[in-house]
Amino acid sequence: MPRKGLTKKAVIDAAIELIEEHGNHAFSLNELARKLEIKPASLYNHIENLEELTCKVRIRIAEMLRQAELKAIEGKTGDCALFALCDAYHCFAYEHIELYKLNMGKQIDKSAFINESCEGIVDPMMKVLSDFQLDECQKMHWHRILTFSN
Repeated sequence: MPRKGLTKKAVIDAAIELIEEHGNHAFSLNELARKLEIKPASLYNHIENLEELTCKVRIRIAEMLRQAELKAIEGKTGDCALFALCDAYHCFAYEHIELYKLNMGKQIDKSAFINESCEGIVDPMMKVLSDFQLDECQKMHWHRILTFSN
């Protein structure tokens, strides 16, 4: 039976905190259980395994970045929107470097959910680039330049 008050969201939140504090390379389910003050086996009341948890964490990270991007471009167009978007992307990567490395380190993933959530990160950039007279191929090219040069 799951600990009263402990939810999947709380488990994901705690995992994100640990990854931000110590990096993904030092993350473990044992460390997560210790942070949540539960036995490691109790984590399986909320998650199937480490792979599922990592998937959920990466989806949350993608949504955090997407929200930062959308907030940055709200009410802006053209150059203003483009500079604000790039700044928001850069700030997110800088302020959440361990999360950013986790999400961007594995570009190819079999999970449709992760791929779909990562597409959500691309959407604000493509929206901003639509203000410029670019075809789809040019927009993808500029998206890569702007995100990977940050």
